[in-house]
Amino acid sequence: MKRPATLPKAWKLMRELRPDAVIVDVGLPGGEDGIALTEKLVAEFPAIVVLILSAHDEPEYAQRAAAAGAMGYVLKNDAVDTLRMALRNAFKGKRTFRDEIGNF
Repeated sequence: MKRPATLPKAWKLMRELRPDAVIVDVGLPGGEDGIALTEKLVAEFPAIVVLILSAHDEPEYAQRAAAAGAMGYVLKNDAVDTLRMALRNAFKGKRTFRDEIGNF
């Protein structure tokens, strides 16, 4: 799927396509916060699986992502297999986070 260039375009696409899952970057264009977006996504689409992809390895980011309803938090420098595992886990209802807040 093509990445939308702006947050309003992303919302429009989400409402049209109703995907089962999305991968959200913590840092979005225009200074938007991907973790805050996650909270909004989960509120509007309760069944959606949201994984956070981030360059930030500080525990506070992962903790905020978990509180926002993300099913996983994966670092951009992690192996692609980690992202695959997190996505598989999420569809099984299992959250994937680093040891600071749970499993991994």
